[in-house]
Amino acid sequence: MKISFYRFISALGLALLIGCGGGSGSESDTDENKEETIEDSTLADETPLITQLTKPLINTEGAEAGLRGCINRPLYFNGPHTVSFTQTEGLRQPYWETTFDSTFETEIRYEALKVNDDGTSEVAVVKTTTKSASGNAISVAYTEILDGYNIYETVVGTAIPDDSVYVEYFNIEEGESVPQTINIRTEAEPLFETRIDEYIGREDITVAGNLFKACRVDSLFTVDDELPQFRRRLVQSAWYGVGTGLLLLKEAVNYPDSPQDELISSTVMTSAQINGTKIF
Repeated sequence: MKISFYRFISALGLALLIGCGGGSGSESDTDENKEETIEDSTLADETPLITQLTKPLINTEGAEAGLRGCINRPLYFNGPHTVSFTQTEGLRQPYWETTFDSTFETEIRYEALKVNDDGTSEVAVVKTTTKSASGNAISVAYTEILDGYNIYETVVGTAIPDDSVYVEYFNIEEGESVPQTINIRTEAEPLFETRIDEYIGREDITVAGNLFKACRVDSLFTVDDELPQFRRRLVQSAWYGVGTGLLLLKEAVNYPDSPQDELISSTVMTSAQINGTKIF
């Protein structure tokens, strides 16, 4: 069974669109009323300002229209912030008639590194995931950069990544798609993955018995290689909560190099908190 590639793709989808940050600039002469104002370089004339008093969204109130309303931008400033949630993941291989079910608890902490002169916010991220069955915890550290409505993932101490790093775009319109080609291996031995993300629109979904308004993004991953064992095709749908930006639901079908290894997956969020406030 070839599950390792799915796990790689799943890691991309868990990019749950959350973070924190800091700011610079003063609008008042007194410390009590001092307010730092930050504005992104991307779409600066349209992007709402984030101030010290701006709190992360915990529901749909205050969310912007379209896909922009499904990224919780205040989380990338004025931190640190913590997002914790539980998920259930189901994997099924039809050919082999096998199923795998797991439950995970995850805590993601975002610590602001700096806000650049161009308005981009760099945030250090530590994600700790614990598998309920074994109790084993795995922590991963990385850096996210918020530029307007776009999220880049890079390593500590670097500038905005180049085209080989995946970017999540939250400023596309309904029906619009964004293609990307990413080197998922090394410069010496490259292996390129093409990903196309399309914003389908907003939908009402039920998760853990709760009704949510969500933004649906469909994605197509393809890897072409001379060696058939490296060829892949994955079709995925993801639903992000309006306001909170939480990845509420993700469904995917992975078509590896042979029909016998077809893998169907479903990842469902069953509870979540933002900065200790219960979302559901």
